[in-house]
Amino acid sequence: MFYLPVREPGGEDSSLSKRGQVLDEYFSDDLIERMKEDAEPIVSHFDGINVFTTSHYGCTFIQGTADIKDVFDAREDGNYQVFLKYARDNDLIQDVDEDNFYSEYALAATTFMRDLEYDAVLFYPDEFHPVFTDEEDTWMFIRDEPSADPGGGSFYYSGRIDNRQITVSGGIEMNPLEKSGFYMFYIPSDGSTYTSYALEDTEIITGSTQPDLINPYTPAEADQDTINRRWSLGISPSYLSDREDVPVGGWKNSAYSDNIWQVGFSFSGDETRYTWGGCGLYVIPIDEDFWE
Repeated sequence: MFYLPVREPGGEDSSLSKRGQVLDEYFSDDLIERMKEDAEPIVSHFDGINVFTTSHYGCTFIQGTADIKDVFDAREDGNYQVFLKYARDNDLIQDVDEDNFYSEYALAATTFMRDLEYDAVLFYPDEFHPVFTDEEDTWMFIRDEPSADPGGGSFYYSGRIDNRQITVSGGIEMNPLEKSGFYMFYIPSDGSTYTSYALEDTEIITGSTQPDLINPYTPAEADQDTINRRWSLGISPSYLSDREDVPVGGWKNSAYSDNIWQVGFSFSGDETRYTWGGCGLYVIPIDEDFWE
């Protein structure tokens, strides 16, 4: 996720105008039909929530639970505008060009979250599985500030997701296509083959099997001064804040699923990459309240 941090669906550069072109060129009618048929009963199992919206990231869906504090809902137009004004007023976005546009937006988003002590962000997709991702799907970023030295090497391992379990397997390995406007589409990797999606019922793992690698981060608690600043900026508070055991999940590719399975979800700690920065986790909330 390397593109515009927050956006509204259906804009001038809407993904819908590109989706048909990508599907026609890179997906056969038979593959599209098989994917949709296999996915239908699984989506029903998740009470209609589109867990396949990020399935371009891998062939294993790992589910778990997360406790979240204050949520910034970037899907709301008013909040969207507040963020953009904040970035401009604080000189976080200046004279950007094609080479530095996204990194400056990512840094602005990271700064915004830290300054206003948000723990999670709800936002619309900025990358797309052409078959499954919808412009109005809900994606979530959960903050996890890095420690001084990642015990796992180049990645930090998070303790924010507990009760981990593999619940879906299958799909096809995919790679990003050159971006089209603000959006990135994923297409099947050369030589990859499709494996039918299937529900799994693996053991639930509570806690980490390697606790010494877990990043020691405690979610922030916003003080009253920070809450007052949010109000003064015009941010609408989210009724989805301060919830425990929120079911969430994410797709992992074969190169990472075993490792992540052992120690938790990982993140890069890079402030200038990904939609809301690399200091945290990108997941799908599996709770209909988050999709309304």
